[in-house]
Amino acid sequence: MDCAVWTDAIGGAHTEDVISGVLARLDALPELTVDALAAVLATEIGLPDTSRWLGFEREGRCRTLVRRTDRYELIVIGWLPGHGSPVHDHGASACAFRVVRGDAFEERFPRGAEAAGPRILTTHRAGTVVRASPGEVHRVANAPDANEPLVTVHIYAPPLAVPPVPRRPRRSSPTLQPRAST
Repeated sequence: MDCAVWTDAIGGAHTEDVISGVLARLDALPELTVDALAAVLATEIGLPDTSRWLGFEREGRCRTLVRRTDRYELIVIGWLPGHGSPVHDHGASACAFRVVRGDAFEERFPRGAEAAGPRILTTHRAGTVVRASPGEVHRVANAPDANEPLVTVHIYAPPLAVPPVPRRPRRSSPTLQPRAST
């Protein structure tokens, strides 16, 4: 998908130093666990740090690959209001993502295609780092009534074998009240 670049609306100086530092830390890690990925993303990442890779698409979220190695991939995603992912998991890959701008609304589902049970809704504010272990089922979205685009930086380890596969829970289940992430 070709994404329209949004750099003209980004304040601050364009810098790749922060993303270069994130990549260097990933390259130096002996093990890329979900906790290790989250620790790397604890680095302060601002909107200007993502500007080289940040784009938006009218039809849905815009995923831009920053780097893919045999151990991990780092992706910047731009989400306009109302855009979201399908319900999916990441297969055998661990995932961590950082909310750079906006509020990410995440819905987590019980594991297993046959699982029934409550879904958990969480609002992740800018600066929050979210972990998803291999096999966890979720979806992420920017609210339709959001006042601004959502920008996230994702690391998958190992790299995704294929783009995320949409998954639907087989049975509907009650939804819990949203909770803010800490």
